[in-house]
Amino acid sequence: MMIWEMLIDRHLTANEVVTTVSKLLLIPVADILVIDDITSVRVDLKTKVVCENTAIGGDFPMMLSIYLRDPNLGELDIKASTGQFSGMLRCKCLISDESVNPYSWLLIQGTTDCQIVYLDPDKLDENEEYVVKTSEVLQAITN
Repeated sequence: MMIWEMLIDRHLTANEVVTTVSKLLLIPVADILVIDDITSVRVDLKTKVVCENTAIGGDFPMMLSIYLRDPNLGELDIKASTGQFSGMLRCKCLISDESVNPYSWLLIQGTTDCQIVYLDPDKLDENEEYVVKTSEVLQAITN
């Protein structure tokens, strides 16, 4: 099972998530389940994709964990898929940059805008708030 996680800069409705994931993965809406807590729901074996929506603090109030349960869906290019998702819903998304630095993330806005940003370590460590440090965003844009 593949897991695709992203932080989103606004709350999305279950309908927005299902419709967009359906278009991206080319599967019927009926094969997708949106839930608030994966541990509290029994998932039908026919469900191909489970989307867990978690409210978090900071600039990105929604964490979306997408569990691809059907091996026929193959391996996703997370960066490209997040760009498509972001473009379709006109939102900004943060995904892991796969580095060892827990404060370094990729900010994706549509299919062409991807940059490394840094989260405020104090806000993340103390309050679990995902807040981008503005000075480094400006440096990344101007460089």
